[in-house]
Amino acid sequence: MSQKRALVLITDGADEIQVTVTANVLRRANINVVVAGVALKNPAYAECSRGVKIIPDISFEHKTPDWDQVGSQ
Repeated sequence: MSQKRALVLITDGADEIQVTVTANVLRRANINVVVAGVALKNPAYAECSRGVKIIPDISFEHKTPDWDQVGSQ
């Protein structure tokens, strides 16, 4: 059985706690997590609701269709 993979979506204005906790819990469950930025004003990072900047692993436009779970906050 191959390792499970999850794609966590993030965009500007997202709650940074929800995004980081979601990714953390999935990673603790040994799930390969990739954070994807969606429609970001600055493609280098998502500016969250309290000004925290999170750098996504990839842009959502570059995702592949072989994910076991896709979630957004």
